[in-house]
Amino acid sequence: WRLDDQYLGGLHQSTLRSHTRPVRLTRMNIEMLNLLDRFYALLWPMLRISAFLAFASIFSIRAVSLRIRISIAMVLTIFLSMQLDIPKIDPVTAEGVKEIFNQLFIGLAMAMVMQLATAAIVLAGQAVSGSMGLSMATMVDPTMGSVPVMSQFFNILGTLVFLSIGGHLIVFGLLLESFTLFPIGKVLMTQDLLGKMT
Repeated sequence: WRLDDQYLGGLHQSTLRSHTRPVRLTRMNIEMLNLLDRFYALLWPMLRISAFLAFASIFSIRAVSLRIRISIAMVLTIFLSMQLDIPKIDPVTAEGVKEIFNQLFIGLAMAMVMQLATAAIVLAGQAVSGSMGLSMATMVDPTMGSVPVMSQFFNILGTLVFLSIGGHLIVFGLLLESFTLFPIGKVLMTQDLLGKMT
């Protein structure tokens, strides 16, 4: 029913046709859904890997530029997404935001363990330089601050030894193992996971 001015304010039945069409899944809609699924499959490993590479001591030096770190993270993410069964979690929901923080926390925690190993090497260099009388000879290191020359030497030597024995491959293997120990979409700390860690 609608109001018509020609009938002096009277009401009469409208002859309007409905213009609604049934929603059809077109090829473009299906491709967009597939693209969104692939994005979700790559998002969760990418968060953990990029957080790890951003703060790990070997990969966060100035010699490894941001482009190289992003390239390494993308390649590792693509290979890991083919190996793992990644759940579909929408990142804009509450569960998705929680999962973002979980993935970033796991990557940062693994990177901090590597930072502790590097800090131990720097501390050993400071102890050696103090006993040799070289504690005044310092260098400004962008990652560690003002450190003695012996600490810088030990840091470079430790990095070379780490890379020569294939430590970077071991680290990437541990990163892959972290996805089976702490799966994506699961609760971060459960009794089962704590039992596996001990």
